[in-house]
Amino acid sequence: MLEYTTMTFCGLLYEPEPEKVLVLGLGGGVIPREMHHYLPALEIDVVEIDPEVPVIAKQFFGFREDDKLKVHIADGRMFIKKQLRRDPVPKYDLVILDAFNSDYIPFHLMTKEFLEEVKSVLADDGVVIANVFYTNRLFDAELKTFLAVFERCQVFIGDHSGNAMLVAPGPAGPTLTIEDAVERAKILQRKHKLAFNMLTVARQLQPNIRPASRAKVLTDDRAPVNRLRTQQRRK
Repeated sequence: MLEYTTMTFCGLLYEPEPEKVLVLGLGGGVIPREMHHYLPALEIDVVEIDPEVPVIAKQFFGFREDDKLKVHIADGRMFIKKQLRRDPVPKYDLVILDAFNSDYIPFHLMTKEFLEEVKSVLADDGVVIANVFYTNRLFDAELKTFLAVFERCQVFIGDHSGNAMLVAPGPAGPTLTIEDAVERAKILQRKHKLAFNMLTVARQLQPNIRPASRAKVLTDDRAPVNRLRTQQRRK
């Protein structure tokens, strides 16, 4: 597992006993594969827009579907819109946003309007985890957009990569200190016998990060993704 895939497990620090998970973006399938391995009772819906990607994940990355782990070939935003039309609307304990087009996230999966749709399928004590890049100005816009929708958003920063996790708990979810995260990580490490160090993930929490003052909320009619991602972030 790469650093960012282990970092995705930070969602368990907020909701340690999830029952239903939504993952947007399959890639090699490592994140849902490993979550399925450690939490076999978990129901996992994976949404992937490219029908060739599951074939590659199965051939080269040991990914397998079963009655608990299912892949849906669809655009992630359209999948959520369809879920919102169901009665009752399905609620997910973890929503993991890991959809990339080449080396950036498609802009329609970054906007305020999209995140409001995500919030509508999130359980009150659930959590949204978004894999993003920390080193450019797009990060500030993403963080500000998350705060505009969820009001709270914490950040985990990778030690060996430019990856960061934006973590937005639902209204009944906790806000963690580093000490809280470490204590919860110890419990998860023992309970699930994790092969990676969950304490390292917990210590990647940086609770004081705020978006730059000039950052703008991304909206469907204003999402300058390509321009912002080429501009270095000021620390």
